[in-house]
Amino acid sequence: MSKYLFFKINASIFADFQTLELNYIINMNSLAIFPPLNNLCGQLSTEFDQISSERKEQLDKITTYFSNKYKDGQKPKATVICTHNSRRSHMGQLWISVAAAYFGHPEVETFSGGTAITAFNPRAVKALQVLGFSISAEDPNAENPVYQVRWNEEMTPYAAFSKCYDDPPNPTSDFAAIMVCTSADQGCPIVPGCDFRIALPFNDPKAFDDTPIAASKYEERGRDIGREFLYVFSRIENRNREATFSVEKEKNTIMESTMIKSLGIGSRVNHPSFGVGVVIGIYPVAYEICFVNDGIKEVGRNYQNMDIIEAIETEEAVSFSAAEEALKNILNTWLGSADTVEMGDKWTNGTMILKPGNSDLKSKELPIDAFFHKIVMVRDRLRVMEQRINSSKLSDEEKVNLQQYITRIYGSLTSFNVLFRNKDQQFKGGSGKTA
Repeated sequence: MSKYLFFKINASIFADFQTLELNYIINMNSLAIFPPLNNLCGQLSTEFDQISSERKEQLDKITTYFSNKYKDGQKPKATVICTHNSRRSHMGQLWISVAAAYFGHPEVETFSGGTAITAFNPRAVKALQVLGFSISAEDPNAENPVYQVRWNEEMTPYAAFSKCYDDPPNPTSDFAAIMVCTSADQGCPIVPGCDFRIALPFNDPKAFDDTPIAASKYEERGRDIGREFLYVFSRIENRNREATFSVEKEKNTIMESTMIKSLGIGSRVNHPSFGVGVVIGIYPVAYEICFVNDGIKEVGRNYQNMDIIEAIETEEAVSFSAAEEALKNILNTWLGSADTVEMGDKWTNGTMILKPGNSDLKSKELPIDAFFHKIVMVRDRLRVMEQRINSSKLSDEEKVNLQQYITRIYGSLTSFNVLFRNKDQQFKGGSGKTA
């Protein structure tokens, strides 16, 4: 066995490890996505068998386009086009952004447009809200309302409104034109400035307007579009990892003979740009490091400007089960629990209304799921703080005093336990009981 951690293991075990690693990376990159939408991404990612082989051939072309852009160090840009920029094109733009983030490629830039200007259809807006997007408009009754769309609490919202495909802020060069309706595809055979054009038509939910099943059909179309773009970005992730493994395999023999003592899994480092991080993977030419503030990055093994806080040597080869356990411990210590916290069913799609005592002032409405997401973030960060305190060099007395303060904070937050579905995930006060 090699003295460094390359995991020279048989093909079936490597496949299992690759699945674990991919699932871990998906989870780490998707933590910021609103929980209901994040859960839907997970569900749709298990349904790729519902996509026909002919359809996958078209989607693979989009995968190749995005992959080549990433390979050339460029940010991919895509404009999703349908006739009126009212339904499918908005759904496509938003799902490309979410799928990219879910699989670790948030740097993609997405746009939408049409061949004529109408408005973002209210039925499409409602369907996307049901699927987990946060969408609001100051004046939804305007002729062409400007909606603010979020899928992440911290993001700058997308401004979603109907426009032509060549109107600002849409790109004018080096972008993919994805035609999601047949009429736009036929009526716009040439999209000026694009370096890739593809027809990817979806059935128009407009056909069901003013029928009892209209809402379900709009939601169904939203899921269809989400499923296919999640497939695109899952393929980008798989291709990248396959290419990485191929390079590692080719260089393995050379590295075994020239290997110098290196950092092992669990080593702690301080990078001048990314801050404090923990080594979670070792490749022949790079370390894979999970940074507290910037997520997972690959850093060259010969990089000289990184300070080593704590080095763990790789004296022995590590088994798959030991590596899996170490990875779990690192995540729990440095990033807090990554368990899925579910909101009580009765609060789904609910709204919190903050009403001032002065009747002349306007009330403020806040989606309960967005508020719940913030409460969960507070809970998880308190847990991380507890772990940091317990693993610090403080005296036992100092640790106890700080823990008492945290316990009081938990006690102050028990009023929000009513929002949690599972009692074991609720806040517990000084008595150890939930409210």
